[in-house]
Amino acid sequence: MNILMVNTYHYARGGDSRHALDLSERLTAAGHRVVPFAMREARNLPSQHERWFADEVDYPSLMAQRGVRGALKVLTTSIYNRQARRRLAALLAEQPVELAHLHSVMHHLTASVVLELYRRNVPVVWTLHDLKSVCPTTRMLREGAICELCRHGRFHHALRTRCKRGSLGASAIVTVELYLHRIWRVYERARLLIAPSQFLRDKILEHGLRPARIEVVPNPVDLDAHSPAQGDDGFALFVGRLDPEKGVETLLRAAARARVPLKIAGSGELETPLQQLAAREGWSNVQFLGHCGGERLRALYRGARLLVMPSACYENCPLVVLEAFASGKPVLASRLGGLPELVQEERTGRLLPAGDVDAWAGGLAAMMESPQRCAAMGKEARRFVERRHAPQEHLERIMQLYQEARAGTS
Repeated sequence: MNILMVNTYHYARGGDSRHALDLSERLTAAGHRVVPFAMREARNLPSQHERWFADEVDYPSLMAQRGVRGALKVLTTSIYNRQARRRLAALLAEQPVELAHLHSVMHHLTASVVLELYRRNVPVVWTLHDLKSVCPTTRMLREGAICELCRHGRFHHALRTRCKRGSLGASAIVTVELYLHRIWRVYERARLLIAPSQFLRDKILEHGLRPARIEVVPNPVDLDAHSPAQGDDGFALFVGRLDPEKGVETLLRAAARARVPLKIAGSGELETPLQQLAAREGWSNVQFLGHCGGERLRALYRGARLLVMPSACYENCPLVVLEAFASGKPVLASRLGGLPELVQEERTGRLLPAGDVDAWAGGLAAMMESPQRCAAMGKEARRFVERRHAPQEHLERIMQLYQEARAGTS
């Protein structure tokens, strides 16, 4: 089968990009032809199709200009990218495909690519990696708390509360964007939406989206790349972005209170402020490692006693949880979003209320003081991903859905 794989970034920038790239590799290994379409970026993987990619749009730089030209560029590309649509049309004219699989496309490639595929009658399968379809900021988080004011398409609340970085202009853009998505029926034009968690599927329907069809297909994890280790080096591990919604400050305060060794593998807008906080408070138990990947990250998983995910926002089906499980490690996580579908109480880890420093301090201390208990939960976690998140079973399910989408069956 000839498959168009569409994602904003053509390098492993985050879980959505890694998912798209890994799936492309598995499809290619199975004998299918995968044609990528993305935004040009210096870190992109090499591709013979790059000449058709849309030009890079650097929104932080444009917003920093604070001029009319930069504002117009943001407005005219973040909602509907005409160039992306033209480049996609040119690609399809020379490289016909039987099906398109979309991932994260909004803000850069935008809904323009969906409309072009629909015009050409290319069947679209679309994996939703977040809540962008029903939340202007994708996070359903405002001022550190869960927010669902925009339920049933009442997106004007995003403008009223300025929930996009506290900016009236940025909030106006994402508000208009989602109203236009409803008017254009962007998500309804896909033959099939894929939700990696039951939570995401239910939340999308609860908020009023009415796709033609939506199926739950949990994300896979490379089981061969992660092998369980015997024992551990006695530390808790956080892996992810150091952004406000990830709840890392709660984690730092809890770890300090519980006197738990904690390693932080990640970077983001809060990296420097959190490092300064730890230094100011004298939290010598915390080690900031910056972004980690490849063998270095796998070694951290093997050495950890447990992974911690203190998110303050709704998570979907986080790859880091699956990687920890594949490495035979339990997870201590917030009781939010799709995490309870993965972290089964006292079997593959424990769940705690988001933002509760006392609860997290107690939970961390209890698990760190019980290495045998953590090891037992880690073994069950490995069995869990072997049953539900194996790559081959995921590929077989995806191919089944591709065939059904092409045939127009439900």
